[in-house]
Amino acid sequence: PLPIRGRAGARRARETRGGSGALFQPRLSPGREDLEICSLRTGVPPPWNAPRGLWRAAWRLQEAALPQAHRFDRYLEKSSFVNLPVLWWKAIAGNRRGTPTADGGLAWDLLPPVFRWVVGWPLCWLYPPLHHQNVAIRTAYLDRALDDALEKTAGQAAVVVLGAGFDTRSLRYLARRGEESGLSFSELDLPEVVAQKQRVLDHRLSRRRPGLLSVDRRPRLLGVDLNSHESLAQALSEALGSSHHPEQVVFLCEAVLLYLRPPGRRAEVLKQCVAAARGIPGVERVTFVFADRLPGVAERDRDAPRAFGANVTSMDRTERGQSSVGVDAGDSGMASGRSAPFWARFDSEEERARSFWSSVSPALELQDWLPKPGLACHMGIATGKLEAQQQPQTSSTTSASSTEWERVSPSNKGPKDT
Repeated sequence: PLPIRGRAGARRARETRGGSGALFQPRLSPGREDLEICSLRTGVPPPWNAPRGLWRAAWRLQEAALPQAHRFDRYLEKSSFVNLPVLWWKAIAGNRRGTPTADGGLAWDLLPPVFRWVVGWPLCWLYPPLHHQNVAIRTAYLDRALDDALEKTAGQAAVVVLGAGFDTRSLRYLARRGEESGLSFSELDLPEVVAQKQRVLDHRLSRRRPGLLSVDRRPRLLGVDLNSHESLAQALSEALGSSHHPEQVVFLCEAVLLYLRPPGRRAEVLKQCVAAARGIPGVERVTFVFADRLPGVAERDRDAPRAFGANVTSMDRTERGQSSVGVDAGDSGMASGRSAPFWARFDSEEERARSFWSSVSPALELQDWLPKPGLACHMGIATGKLEAQQQPQTSSTTSASSTEWERVSPSNKGPKDT
């Protein structure tokens, strides 16, 4: 028989390869410990190292169950870009009392009656740690990162959430800090998503939690198409124009950039955000808190333009047996052979991320970096001070960001782990 050390080593090798003895271990790729590090830093246990078939089965089960749960729901009847599944996953994590993601059942209160009890307490503990556990990790990280960003500003701060969906973070923060002057939240998403969220806040949450949605505790909801330069410019103007002279603007991105196309639009959106913050008098600092997918930063995106230009709306099409090359390449406006952005030449993901944020604005520095498996595989904080003497940029100046992508790409021609 093997000695104890040998047995432990053999067991660890089986776990690293994803053997049958690793069901309750993190989903670690060979030589990587991303999930273990994320778990230690956030205090959220990692998801199971379950076989891919189990992950696919869980995804298909929730795809079949959600339409039935919302069959008679007058407020949340449509899921855009996986918004509804994420809400249910956050309700599971939020109902687990004593955990870093516990929200007192706030996300749960957005769900339809009767059916919501299947994820209520204590039934929420019966669900195996799969998709919702990945979302719980990024939720815990973003909460701490946002706390860190807000601590840097003693005065007023404006938080703009890009692609907020049905997230309840703004409600939690305004309920906790709403009495403190100077904190405002604006949420940007598709008009149909904003309309649904407005209805569920007015008719469901206001009834279940009267007094929560007072004037100083209500986020500003703005409909926007992030793929449109003009639409985003108008929404940012409304979001920041309603704030009372903030000293810092914080942009929060949670699994939204990976849906934008063409790939150059991702950097362009962030540049528009910096330009909008710079145009507000008195703003001294701009900060990005993100759990998303930065273009050309992930290792598998460096030499595969289609991968970081793909628009993912559900499970990867390749996992469903569909050919994703023609579909995604056409959707994203990329042809095979197009060059990746200049920051893809760096060896490490962190170096590529630093270079990416400096390309968005020379003032931005990567303050924190925490990669994790999944589609939204980059978590971190990028922040920088804005020069007071700089003048607000006009729309014609910000529109030049589209040509910047062409300059960094000289040859430019022509189940889900969340």
